[in-house]
Amino acid sequence: MLEIYEIIEPAVQGRTTPFLCKASDNKNYYVKGQAATATGLMKEFIAGSLAHRLGLPIPAFQVAYLDEALAKAHGQNALKCLGSGYVFASECIDSVTEFKYEMLKQVNPSLQRDILLFDLWIQNEDRVLTDKGGNPNLLWQSGQSKLHIIDHNLAFDPDFNLKLFWETHAFRLQFNNYQLDSLEKLRIESRLQESLKSWAECWGKIPSEWKEDNEETKLFDFETTLNRLSEEVQGNIWSKLL
Repeated sequence: MLEIYEIIEPAVQGRTTPFLCKASDNKNYYVKGQAATATGLMKEFIAGSLAHRLGLPIPAFQVAYLDEALAKAHGQNALKCLGSGYVFASECIDSVTEFKYEMLKQVNPSLQRDILLFDLWIQNEDRVLTDKGGNPNLLWQSGQSKLHIIDHNLAFDPDFNLKLFWETHAFRLQFNNYQLDSLEKLRIESRLQESLKSWAECWGKIPSEWKEDNEETKLFDFETTLNRLSEEVQGNIWSKLL
């Protein structure tokens, strides 16, 4: 298992207070721990796995282990935010900036639609961007003209607000006057079905400690979520288009 060897510094942004760390593979990662909650870490890992299986541009990630002594040595803030034990580690991408509204035209329209439909499927409202700003949880690598999607700890929201989603999602404009034909819908359903096949494998990789903590809080209903995802890949997702 990947181990965290060095805690470098807290990230500039992030409500879940990630820290930039160096791991046993000599790569840098942004690491989330107890400030993100066990439920948030589970959602992050599952959503990331589904996104990866879909071929969406998400930084490489994995579960890592952080020794308590290392967190303590870095100071109380690291110990408070990261805790110790199993953490979520997302590989640091060099030379990226936060995605801005003015950059929309630089992203392939089909990729924009794929990301929006993915967020619609996993009920992720946390990709907000309008001409007035927002927090899209998107990174832009200008040297390669490449987009990266990050931060899915708020996915699978049982209180998902469909109307707000369509008013604020970064890529909502791609569905203005755009109609999916039946063949395109079937293609998308097939991709989502293939992605969902990774659920069992993904669930098996989640640390039991996260599952036990979530079992106490009941914040993430595994069976209900899986049932909804399964129904939507059979065509129910299209009822969520406005």
